[in-house]
Amino acid sequence: MLKKFFTAMFFAVIIFAGNNFASAQDVYIGTSDATGWDCYMMTETMNDINSNRFEVTIKMVTKSRSVKYLSYTFWRDSYNSSWYFSNSQGYSGRVSGETPIEWNIVRAFRGSPKAY
Repeated sequence: MLKKFFTAMFFAVIIFAGNNFASAQDVYIGTSDATGWDCYMMTETMNDINSNRFEVTIKMVTKSRSVKYLSYTFWRDSYNSSWYFSNSQGYSGRVSGETPIEWNIVRAFRGSPKAY
């Protein structure tokens, strides 16, 4: 009887605990015009600091299937609502149609950025 009780408790813990885990995903955000690499936003790295600032890491997959990572910080200008970015390779600028990977990150994280 005790063995059946512990077996039932074991399965109950497995079933209920399984529903409490968040699943990480890599969300495709485009192919880089500069490198030709496929870029994916890693949802487990999303850090929503506040409504005007967030951080995220993207995974870049090369043609030879090598993987590289690039960390981003995004912030919004409070005057005209434009989004800006900086990344771990030292690049920074305003998010626009000329920065399609960054545009898609903001769009996936926050919704459509203000277009100029």
